[in-house]
Amino acid sequence: MRSRTRSQLAFAFACACALVVGFAFATGCVGPVDDSDLQPGDEFEDTMIAEPDAEEGVASADVTSRQVIYVNFDGPTIHDCAGCSNAPANKSFIIDRIWRRAQVDFAAYHGARTAITDTIRRAYSRYNVRVTRSRPASGPFTMVVISPTSGDHHGVAPLDCGNGNRKDIAFVYSIGSTSSSTIARYAVHELGHTFGLAHVVNAADYMQWASSGHDFTRARYDTAHPSGKCFSGDIQRAGEILRGALGLAP
Repeated sequence: MRSRTRSQLAFAFACACALVVGFAFATGCVGPVDDSDLQPGDEFEDTMIAEPDAEEGVASADVTSRQVIYVNFDGPTIHDCAGCSNAPANKSFIIDRIWRRAQVDFAAYHGARTAITDTIRRAYSRYNVRVTRSRPASGPFTMVVISPTSGDHHGVAPLDCGNGNRKDIAFVYSIGSTSSSTIARYAVHELGHTFGLAHVVNAADYMQWASSGHDFTRARYDTAHPSGKCFSGDIQRAGEILRGALGLAP
């Protein structure tokens, strides 16, 4: 991590971390690593941070309303913008940061859409979220774009402390023949960044840098693969952060 402003960007192996610019974004992954999916030197994703110095468990979002997660497999066109992350408008500053273009026409993903969506839904089932594959007609929603389109690393997302921006866009890409279970873990991990979660060293945690976990845990921040963090000290209590950012399921 080079600096800290209101937002950050970061990269990591098969996962996401952040670098600072209007937003922050990080690279990271989720869940156990399938050696058939990851090649030496692969990197996964990036994330943005909205309020890097927010205290753990402090919510910026309105947790009384349900957070909608739109899983977009259909190949959207996402436009670059100056320091914004806006899913309803299909705009993200990450487009220039990763692809160095004014827009990217993402290819559609035609794999196991239901299995991936179901894994995301289970991962966040304790919290006040609704996961859908249909684009919401209105209202704020967080979008994760899942696409075989190539790019540096395998994923990127804003690290948004407290889920202050309920319209973030996360990306999972360069997935080629990657298994659906691994893609799903990547998506859970990237979404975790948009809700304020950082990289941790616990191999059982979704937010572990090499995508080796299946749960959100109490774990030590991974200084070897920095993503920026939304808590003081060395320990990330993922459940508390998600509860503060999303609220609990009704």
